[in-house]
Amino acid sequence: MNEKKVINFYSTKDEYGCFSNFVAYPFELKGKIWRTTEHYFQAQKFAGTEHEEELRVVASPMVVARMGRSRQRPLRRDARIQLPQTTRRRIARVGEFFLPGFALPRIQLGKIRLE
Repeated sequence: MNEKKVINFYSTKDEYGCFSNFVAYPFELKGKIWRTTEHYFQAQKFAGTEHEEELRVVASPMVVARMGRSRQRPLRRDARIQLPQTTRRRIARVGEFFLPGFALPRIQLGKIRLE
């Protein structure tokens, strides 16, 4: 029987915490260095605006998460469409670093389902 394994990554302290948005793993994507994947994820809601850079340079992933959820800044019109792609991109970058040979699996919020 083909069992599917689910990896939970809600906390940076868990076994698979390396996949958490808040893990301190700077990476390069789209020609910029991002402090955490949370920085990238939240900033992409405002890609192409001054808000993207404002969020990119914030020191704390918790603060950037609050800033990205705030509606004080206007979201991109296509933000809801782009966020699943953004999630896949950031998980792929982390996976490539921590798990050589990593193939992008099915992803749900806070979980990776290996098939």
